[in-house]
Amino acid sequence: MKKIAFCFITLALVVAQAASSVTLHLTTPMTAAGTMLKAGEYKLQIEGNSVTLKADGKSYTIPATTEKSGGGKYKETMLESEGSTLKSIHVGGTDTTVLFSTTTASAGK
Repeated sequence: MKKIAFCFITLALVVAQAASSVTLHLTTPMTAAGTMLKAGEYKLQIEGNSVTLKADGKSYTIPATTEKSGGGKYKETMLESEGSTLKSIHVGGTDTTVLFSTTTASAGK
């Protein structure tokens, strides 16, 4: 019985982690809230009033807000930009939109 409970808890944690993390691909370099992001694949995690983008061993924490669409879930992750400035991300599989603020973000390892 303990093995079944352990397996169920492990599966629940894996599903929760997958739901809170999204992979996105930037085809060109972009700026989000003052942070320059190279073209490439990023793992996105929403954390309160910021998002963290991780790629190639680097982590970028960027100020952002989230809002619910009110119109159902997005079928796929979509990026909205103005030129090379990333304005928002519609997170696929959810009804969440990430809106980037205009303050400077921090980069780390």
